[in-house]
Amino acid sequence: MKAKKWLLMTLGITMAVLVAMTAVMVYIDPYFHYHGPVEGRPYMLYGSGAYEKYYNDGIGKHFKYDAMITGSSVTENFMASQVENLWQCRTVKTCFAGGTLREVDEHVKRSLAANAGVSMIIRGIDEDKLLNDKDAMPSDPPEYLYDNNLFNDVNYIFNKDTWLIPLRYNLQYMRENHASTSFDNYSSWSVKATFSKKRTLSQYERPQKQEEAAYTQEIHDSIQANIDQNIVATVRDNPDVAFYYFLPPSSICQWDEWNQKGVLKIQIEAERMMIESLLAYSNVRIYGFSDRFDMITDLDNYMDKEHFSDEINDKIIDWIHQDAGRLTKDNYIQYINAISQFYTSYDYEEIFNG
Repeated sequence: MKAKKWLLMTLGITMAVLVAMTAVMVYIDPYFHYHGPVEGRPYMLYGSGAYEKYYNDGIGKHFKYDAMITGSSVTENFMASQVENLWQCRTVKTCFAGGTLREVDEHVKRSLAANAGVSMIIRGIDEDKLLNDKDAMPSDPPEYLYDNNLFNDVNYIFNKDTWLIPLRYNLQYMRENHASTSFDNYSSWSVKATFSKKRTLSQYERPQKQEEAAYTQEIHDSIQANIDQNIVATVRDNPDVAFYYFLPPSSICQWDEWNQKGVLKIQIEAERMMIESLLAYSNVRIYGFSDRFDMITDLDNYMDKEHFSDEINDKIIDWIHQDAGRLTKDNYIQYINAISQFYTSYDYEEIFNG
């Protein structure tokens, strides 16, 4: 009898603890899986990089906003307040460090499905990812946060790492009455970065020169499938949303890498295919900045081959707002010809001289 009583008491205490833990996690909800911000209660968006894929889905589904900035790590230093001031809208920023085209696009789709009032998406399309497989995804995404399956929420509610880091910091923010993390600061890393030619070259491992790769039908079909699935489909399926897609200005070191690997012409062809595929839709504007040659060849604007300074992030938003660098049916061939001529004839050896 004592054993039975002890067992029932143990089960009761265990259930009480589990219920209490569930209540705390659902109430604080550091990853916004169940609800958006609670009025009057500050929240913290902890860190960046690996944590973004935990926060972003909840932000996209449960925050109140009109516009979203999204893309890979080169979009992390954008200022949501700049977009809000220029377009007079509420803006969130949900970036994915190392994010694939499919990862970012699926996030946009989930966000639009949950928020009928979203009117604008600003998204960076990394040129190098156009050559990836259309189904490329990062390892170990937290799928339990993306679906509506309550049973697998145990991976969230009873996750040790969630209790020790984001939940603990949120409780600290509440106790000390801090201001919530802004979308200017969320995921931004520019204050910790050094932008210089010396730094950029120190991060660049130049590959051995290879012969120019053959542009096969298989490569063409793979690129087109990636564009259709992860870029065009969302534009086509959301005609009431204004999409602002831009090609980020990678440094001359990135172009040197493509040239060394023999894929430079394929890379430019992929850009052309993407632009042509999108021009058929009136609700998308495409911007190309690969012809900002003075900026791209000045390695003091970069910290490595891809990542540019926050000053360039600010300029990109201004350019988009001013419609500068927009690619249309009338000018995109001129743009493609200009970057093709420049990057196929550039003296890449001069990067390393001196």
